[in-house]
Amino acid sequence: MKILSKKMEMTENNKSQKYYSGHFTSYSASLSSEIKYDIRKRYRSKSLSTLEPQTFCQSDIRRIRERLLRTNSHIQPSAIKAFSKSQKMTLVSLAIVDFLSFCSMSIMAPFFPKEASEKGLSDVLSGFVFSFYALVMFLTSPIFGKILPKVGAKFLFISGVFVAGICNLLFGTLEFVRNYTLFTCYCFLIRGLEALGASAFSTASYVFVVNSFPNHIGSVLGILETFVGFGMSTGPALGGLLYSSRSVDFNFHSLFWA
Repeated sequence: MKILSKKMEMTENNKSQKYYSGHFTSYSASLSSEIKYDIRKRYRSKSLSTLEPQTFCQSDIRRIRERLLRTNSHIQPSAIKAFSKSQKMTLVSLAIVDFLSFCSMSIMAPFFPKEASEKGLSDVLSGFVFSFYALVMFLTSPIFGKILPKVGAKFLFISGVFVAGICNLLFGTLEFVRNYTLFTCYCFLIRGLEALGASAFSTASYVFVVNSFPNHIGSVLGILETFVGFGMSTGPALGGLLYSSRSVDFNFHSLFWA
């Protein structure tokens, strides 16, 4: 009888433990769901700009990353209207530089293969002269990103524009080079230096965008890329128009000096 009563007490204890453990599990599950709902509600009601800066930004790099990834909760009709006068002047300057740079890069597409073939340059080498520009920019952009904090964005931008402009003018004087070897070497050399300058000011322009337009980085980059594409598409049309309507005195080097 004693053994039977002990077994009955043990079964009752097990039942009570299961009952309380089940109620505790359900209570903890409901409590955790309420906490999760409360957290979601708080994060919905607060934007990223109202949260504590220590949560997201520990350095300048993380602050810039947060600005790039930030999405606005409301649609802004026009970001340009919110710019100050200095911001508008900065945007216009960067847009003009990007347009002229990529326009000068592609303006030689309609007439350079013909002029190069008259100098003895093959179609393969003529194509390499075009692609050498993009190759130099691809290889040197990370290098300029490393040296930019040491020399400064302003110096890198101005020197890059100066080098690219001078090389663009020098490329027009290659018509007077009669030797095949010198013409080929000068084509790659001047074209590479021009790409070097373009890579320098293109890398520095991103720093100006981040510093001058901290709350409109995406909009400004979209506008600048529009002018890049506009310059790439306008260059061949402008070069073909000028080359087809040239006179006796308007020749190869006049296109680049124009």
